[in-house]
Amino acid sequence: MANEHLKNKWRMWFGVIDAQHKHRLSHEDITEKENKFAIINHLDAEKRKQVMDTIDKLVNENVFYGKPGPISEDEFIDMQNEDFKADKESYIAKRRNYFTVLFQTMHLSGEGVSEEEFVNAFRASGHENIALDKQFFQMYKPEDGLVPLSVLIDSWVQFTTCEDSSKLDIVKTGLESGI
Repeated sequence: MANEHLKNKWRMWFGVIDAQHKHRLSHEDITEKENKFAIINHLDAEKRKQVMDTIDKLVNENVFYGKPGPISEDEFIDMQNEDFKADKESYIAKRRNYFTVLFQTMHLSGEGVSEEEFVNAFRASGHENIALDKQFFQMYKPEDGLVPLSVLIDSWVQFTTCEDSSKLDIVKTGLESGI
């Protein structure tokens, strides 16, 4: 069973996905975000389909756990907790795979993630305060304007799996800033 610190971070994670604050997630909500991502990043039809198919599969397995939806925040927390308590190491591996594939899919150029890519991903998810998105990006201390993809992945894996409240958590800090 996850401790309250981790459950609170899962609530924050749900809030990232539920940017419209409907207190529920549907597959239609995800499709809307995918379409917005494709538009913001000027994806051609082939790349758009590839991105949408990949994200749909990831979200179905890791957010909806195969359920047709919509799901509430409480259902999301319960599903994460059941998966976590069943096998913590497996849960961590699933989160690593989820964020690796998700960020690789959304990462469109170069060696590292640029501020523009970071902001565009948050905008596509409905987080439109660009100043806060940029502030969050700067918390990663980019070098030459880039954050290594591995650093971004590691931070989100830690955010969604670490029960230790004494550890510095860039994602938690960024989200608490108002994203």
